[in-house]
Amino acid sequence: MSTITRVGWTDEEEKILKENYERATIEKLEALLPRYSITQIRSKANKLGLKRKAPRPSRKNVKLKRWTDEEIENLKNIYSTTNNDDLAKVFSRFNPREIKRKANTLRLEKTAQIEKIDEQLRKQKMAGETRWKEEEDTILRENYPTLGQTGTQRLLPHRPIGSIRSRVNRLGLTKVTSATWKRISITPDNKDVFSIEIIYERVDV
Repeated sequence: MSTITRVGWTDEEEKILKENYERATIEKLEALLPRYSITQIRSKANKLGLKRKAPRPSRKNVKLKRWTDEEIENLKNIYSTTNNDDLAKVFSRFNPREIKRKANTLRLEKTAQIEKIDEQLRKQKMAGETRWKEEEDTILRENYPTLGQTGTQRLLPHRPIGSIRSRVNRLGLTKVTSATWKRISITPDNKDVFSIEIIYERVDV
């Protein structure tokens, strides 16, 4: 029988908690810190003196999916030796946090080796979400000068405005100002042949 070693909070996990606890939803916190239940996350946050400002998502009218006896038995048999990605494939009816919640209810734990694999997979996913691809940079270069941040964000809906602003600065892109013309005076001519002089000035917007 293998020995399960519980590893305490790492410095990186504490950093993730400090950066996200105040605003992130409960679901996101569970995804960012898959080794812990939301109760454990709250307990750690209290010890660190962290406070939440984001409203908790309402669970009203949410239908809970019931686990069958067969699914529960299967979870008990494979949980300790199966990483989160593979668990999601086996129990495709449930999302990762539902699987984690059920495992916590059943007091199931993973081996240290599997927890290490889960942590590696989580880091890979986070790196993939934050790293800018060449195609995205191309979209920025071609569209930001005329569309600006808001317009470009519609073409990159998975990127928040703050991320786009930071990338634009890194690439040295600037928005091209458009120009309109504002009428500033009308001068009638008193000669026999009637004419009007209209003067416009350029206004950059």
